[in-house]
Amino acid sequence: MTGVVLVFSLLTWTGLQHVGDSIASDSKAFKEYAELLDREGRLPTPDENYEYSLPPLLPVLGVVADRVARNLDWAPGRPLADLPSPVRRIAWLVLALGALALLVASRRRTLWWLVGLGGAALAAGWAAAYLWSFAVEQPWGPKVLTSVASNVVLIVLAALLAREVWPEGRLEPVLVAAATAALPAVLRIGLVFHPDPLFAVLSLGALLLVLRARRRGWGWPEAVAAGFLLGLAALTRQAAPAVMGTLAAVAIVLGRRAAVQFVAVGIVATLAVAGPWWAYQTDRLGNPIQSNLDRPGYMLDRQPLSFFVSFPPELVTRPYRESFKNELFPKFHAELWSDWFGTIHDWTNPSDADRVLASTQSVLGLVADGLALAGLAFFGVPALRRVLGRRASKAADPVLAALTVFAVLPWLAYVVTLLRFPQADGDPIKAYYLLFLAPVFMIFALCSADWLWRRSRHVRVALVAWLGLYAVSYGGVLWTSF
Repeated sequence: MTGVVLVFSLLTWTGLQHVGDSIASDSKAFKEYAELLDREGRLPTPDENYEYSLPPLLPVLGVVADRVARNLDWAPGRPLADLPSPVRRIAWLVLALGALALLVASRRRTLWWLVGLGGAALAAGWAAAYLWSFAVEQPWGPKVLTSVASNVVLIVLAALLAREVWPEGRLEPVLVAAATAALPAVLRIGLVFHPDPLFAVLSLGALLLVLRARRRGWGWPEAVAAGFLLGLAALTRQAAPAVMGTLAAVAIVLGRRAAVQFVAVGIVATLAVAGPWWAYQTDRLGNPIQSNLDRPGYMLDRQPLSFFVSFPPELVTRPYRESFKNELFPKFHAELWSDWFGTIHDWTNPSDADRVLASTQSVLGLVADGLALAGLAFFGVPALRRVLGRRASKAADPVLAALTVFAVLPWLAYVVTLLRFPQADGDPIKAYYLLFLAPVFMIFALCSADWLWRRSRHVRVALVAWLGLYAVSYGGVLWTSF
């Protein structure tokens, strides 16, 4: 698990160095929001910033990060700075993984344990020196590090959620964490100053607390902690009430009457954190969860049929910008696997390699989509039915039932929002709006893959072949992008 986090962190760091501040996304608006807050101590108006309604937690964190960086009087320098960057990164990764291996394998052998501890301290110091120098040298760097940190925590939470499903499993949490890290949308959103990584972490943290509260008798400490995290989520994204309602439903499904007090305490804790902001927004904008989705000149009377049902050939041939703009599932899929918006690609003049890799990623991603949806349909839904009928027969049933509710209700809320605010170019169809569902669907995908793995040798060969092709394809995307 630690190895997954180290490799993912190194890939993110490499991406930051190569992409820099020129990356395309809404990040520019979020940074300008934070800069205005830092400079004038106020929130932007609709005329100043189209993200004027964003809750303030992320901009505040950006301001804090910037001020800390500005007060650093010196940078420690970058170790082995004269070496080529690929050599430095490989050396750091080898050092970190080697130290981890020694700590795990030491088995109370003091000498090896001390050597491993020393290597880990050296690797940590090396990483800290680079992060410190990065924060001091790059004006945009401190803000982006908030997304990097959130994404790392997201990978850890993915493993912890998998452990709830497979409490005795050692491999499954690692696989779910690796699968979450291997989603292109996850890595991309960690390269920009954006609220969705932080929102995903807060939402998943609250879900994990609800699952643990079920095992511990629905105590009030977990309720307060979950409510606190959801309150912070409300200070991060306007969509927080959808997650709050979903987690309340999860608790009632799992605990019924026993969970009513848990939900009530959680609501009080949430209101204590988010209530003042909602009251302020109501006074300021007339709506506690005001969004910027109603954009004059962009709106449709209603979504066309193609929004709901479509499978355009461009999903294979051109899974990127300007294709199927307002077609829900194709665009969501392409953004998840092939960078539809061009966050790290220039789709106005793509290279042959970029075009081929985008198509390859889209095709391979269809297999992963199928595994995830099959896991939801054949493992999640039956588990939910058994829990609702008080016929849970497997230890994992309550957790899979909870994950099913958590997967379905936010998706429904997302679709309802798109129906409520139909835009001609489908701009709100973005995979990272549902980033908090990434580990959940990876768990369902692993349920399907595990079932298939047990069927026959031919199926195992097919799964390994698919995994190998995906690794080569995604590696190619990283190589050509970073």
